[in-house]
Amino acid sequence: MRLLSLGITGRTTLLLLLVAAAVSVVAGAALRREEEQAERALLETRAGAIAEALERSLTEAMTEHRPDSMAAILGAMGRAGGVAGVSLADVQGRVRLRAGEGPERLELTPSLRWTDARLVVTRPVANAASCRGCHGERAVNGALQVSLDVSGLGPRLAASTVRMAALVGLALAAVSLAVVLVLRTTLVAPLRRLSGFAEALGRGDLAARPPDAPGEAGALAGALRRMAEEVQRTHAELESRVQERTAKLAEALEEATAAREARAADLQRLQAILDSMVDGVIFIDAEDRVALVNQAGRALRNLTGGPGRPIKDCHPKASHGMLDRVLGYLRRGDDAGPAHSIIKEREGRFETTYAPVAGADGRYLGTVMVIRDITERRTLERRLLDAERLSGLGQMSAQVAHELRNPLNAIAGAAQYLRRRFDGDAEVAEYSELIGDEVQRVNRFISELLEISRPAEPRFAAVSVNRLLREAAQKAALARGRPADAVRLELAPDLPVLDVDAPMVTDALVNLLANAFDAGGDEPPTLASRFEASGGEGTIVVEVKDRGGGIPPDQLDEVLRPFVTTKATGTGLGLVVVTRAVEQHRARFALRPRDGGGDPLPGAADRDGGGAGVSAGGEGLVLVVDDDPGTRKVARANLTLEGFEVLVASSGAEALARLAESDPLAMVSDLKMPDLDGIALMERVHALRPSLPVVLVTAHATVETAVEAMRKGALHYLTKPLRFDELALVLRHAVAHERARRDVLRLRGELERAAGFEEIVGTAPAMREVFAMVEQVAPADATVLLRGETGTGKELVARAIHRRSPRRDRPFVAVNCTAIPKDLMESEFFGHEKGAFTGAVARRVGRFEQADGSTLFLDEVGDLDLAIQAKLLRVLQEQEITRVGARDPLKVDVRIVAATNRDLEALVHEGRFRDDLFYRLNVIPLRLPPLRERPQDLPALLEHFLRSFAQRYGRTSPVPPPDLLAAARAYPWPGNVRELRNLCERAVLMGWAAVAPIFGAGAGVTPRPDAGAGVPVDTSLPLLEARQRLVERFEREYLTRLLKERRGRIGEVARAAGIAERNLYEKMKAYGLSRDDYR
Repeated sequence: MRLLSLGITGRTTLLLLLVAAAVSVVAGAALRREEEQAERALLETRAGAIAEALERSLTEAMTEHRPDSMAAILGAMGRAGGVAGVSLADVQGRVRLRAGEGPERLELTPSLRWTDARLVVTRPVANAASCRGCHGERAVNGALQVSLDVSGLGPRLAASTVRMAALVGLALAAVSLAVVLVLRTTLVAPLRRLSGFAEALGRGDLAARPPDAPGEAGALAGALRRMAEEVQRTHAELESRVQERTAKLAEALEEATAAREARAADLQRLQAILDSMVDGVIFIDAEDRVALVNQAGRALRNLTGGPGRPIKDCHPKASHGMLDRVLGYLRRGDDAGPAHSIIKEREGRFETTYAPVAGADGRYLGTVMVIRDITERRTLERRLLDAERLSGLGQMSAQVAHELRNPLNAIAGAAQYLRRRFDGDAEVAEYSELIGDEVQRVNRFISELLEISRPAEPRFAAVSVNRLLREAAQKAALARGRPADAVRLELAPDLPVLDVDAPMVTDALVNLLANAFDAGGDEPPTLASRFEASGGEGTIVVEVKDRGGGIPPDQLDEVLRPFVTTKATGTGLGLVVVTRAVEQHRARFALRPRDGGGDPLPGAADRDGGGAGVSAGGEGLVLVVDDDPGTRKVARANLTLEGFEVLVASSGAEALARLAESDPLAMVSDLKMPDLDGIALMERVHALRPSLPVVLVTAHATVETAVEAMRKGALHYLTKPLRFDELALVLRHAVAHERARRDVLRLRGELERAAGFEEIVGTAPAMREVFAMVEQVAPADATVLLRGETGTGKELVARAIHRRSPRRDRPFVAVNCTAIPKDLMESEFFGHEKGAFTGAVARRVGRFEQADGSTLFLDEVGDLDLAIQAKLLRVLQEQEITRVGARDPLKVDVRIVAATNRDLEALVHEGRFRDDLFYRLNVIPLRLPPLRERPQDLPALLEHFLRSFAQRYGRTSPVPPPDLLAAARAYPWPGNVRELRNLCERAVLMGWAAVAPIFGAGAGVTPRPDAGAGVPVDTSLPLLEARQRLVERFEREYLTRLLKERRGRIGEVARAAGIAERNLYEKMKAYGLSRDDYR
């Protein structure tokens, strides 16, 4: 049994070893096959992904015609790990681009080929839609081959097979040993289970579980289990490696896609940046074709077709040789820097900078061209130089003007004094005139210097071009002492109206015409205009032509620069002023030779500022203030010759001291002085003497200082060097005005002291009481209520109160309350805003606002409507008004003087007048007596009115007959003084016979031949009817004459007639009169 057991065990062992060997071989082969398939699938996927990514990138580069980019993409992919080579063939299969190894030709059909060392993937490149314009309509545009290095795959798989076989063999050997050991105890069942497990492994089922068995069979089973776990671990590791490589490949594809998109975005940003540049930028590839260009480059090089064109097609033929040399120089390298060229073309001058572009490997990729239009560079550089010169000059121009004009003023003044002092001496007159001319020339230079150093902003306004040209021609001719029509005019008709600064353009034209007069001699210049239309727009061309010898061609540009002149006495600044005016109007200015010689726009114009002064007699004391001794001396000498008494002061402080000691009628002051300038001195003087006329003089005149001086109270503003005859004329007007002002003040005082109450005539006791009351209440601001019958002179008394009040310097405002319609009364009193009601087209200031700070006279206040009474009461209480349509109240300071012929107490009792308003108005009641209560004033009143109307109508004052005077004393005078006034006017115009019937004294009055003759009287009528008809005829004639004299102005006619406007309208309607007939 033992031998049998051992035999069986040996045979079994041998059999098991054979089985283990067979199983190891089978398992190794299975594992090698599975791993080889996984590796091949991974490599084929990678090769396909690389080929697809390359195809997309290369197709995009082909679309944009960037072969350099295609080469760069192939080179980058060829250097990638595991890639043996990448090739790109054209449509004929010829390889054009290669990175690494590869064939010379490629098939255009897709293929995948394995060799021992290489995996070769070939796929056609599709012809994109954007490339079909260049490559035709075929479907394929070339082929792409990717070759991966797989030489390490076989050895790696063989080594893996050996390891697996060895592992399986060792495992089976262990199993065999275990089986032998187990067979001693158990043989059949464990061997059967182990045999099944081995068969499962032989089939490649690595997931099979080994059987459980005791003893040796169990050990063998454990070994087989560990072998299975190792196989599973190896399989999982292989799967992990495949997944990891697949993830890396996907990540690489994503990075390639993101890089392509980022590159496209970078190209867009780069294009936008380049398009924003003024200079042209063009990138030329290695084949000398335009690959990238900005908008400026398209415009400068006329690249309408965009990228892809040969650079020579958009370059002048004359520069092709130079372009070849430059590009060849850049292509060769040799550490070359940028190259430069300046090409003069028909359109102008262009400066081009060429910079080479090299790849990372130093290979030439192309050239960047930067093109700059330098046509105007020289002009701009020259203008910049001129501007720098003028800027520095402007900084010192004010001081230069002041320091030069002071001595010039003294020189000119001395020359004027000598010419006047030695009038009749021809030699003195000749040299004085020479001095004056030279002073004017220097002064003209200073003026032009100041003008170009402080250019003013133009003030544009619509102006007729031809009218502007005519005025300039007349001004230029008169300035040269020629007739106003001396300039020939060749003006195109119907030129449009332009927005220009008329004074600036006129000065420029006068400057040019003055120069043309100088150049042409006796031959007058021509001023021409024409209209040129082009492309729906038009240009107005203005030419100044002269018959002079002309300017040399090489100096045409130079004479436009500062201080360059072709005249012996020129300043070289005239055309600078002209050029600046042209630039400020965005126009064009040029000098050109005239056909046949001459120069239409000759050099700088030098204008004389002379002119004869006007002398007039007159004397007066004037004060001259100037810190320059020469100016003070010549001012005293010249003004003394003009008849003035002159005080001089060297400073503001001395001038104030002189004013304290004397009483000059005017003052002349320099503007710039060390202690006090002229404006500050004027303010100090006006604080002491507000009305003293002040004339300011300066050597550095500006519009701003002139405006400030006039705004702060200067009478006049003159510049040095002075023309003392002009200064004397200004001072004569100033002195005359000051004397007149003082005379008015003196006479007003005398009149107020002597006359008493202006036109109020009366000596009756009742009137003396009125005068005394007026004197007493006028200085206060209390409200006064004047009460009296119609025609008693209530408005005259109100004016007398105003003239004696502190408010007398403000205008007296009167309102007739009965003449204002009820619905307009609030607007009349308080004003209204624009749009407050229908017809309120503008803001209106009411009477209360007009009387702010003054006196408001409310006549016939008893006729006010109750609604307006309430608002009037509030105004009197609060001293504030609110315009109709406004929200915010306005404070007013108004004194009220009211008048009425009504019984206000009765109106209050009847409820037609507010009692609170009555108490507010009745602060100081003043009753005016009717004329019948003061008959002793009739003779004085008659004399006053008769004399007044006689003077108005140019007639003699008629003497009233004694019987008529007696009848007048007995007459009740229902119209009071107004009725008497109207009767006196009628008597002056028509004689006493026209007046006597009113008193019932017609039979006792004999008409005078010169007064009452020709007055028709119908004695067949009763007295009252005859008188009525006579009165109607008189009133009609009277109103007709007033309407003619006042040209239909109703307000003036009503005031002259002494009646309300409403009554005047009623009478005019009754007599058929219309104001429109007398306007």
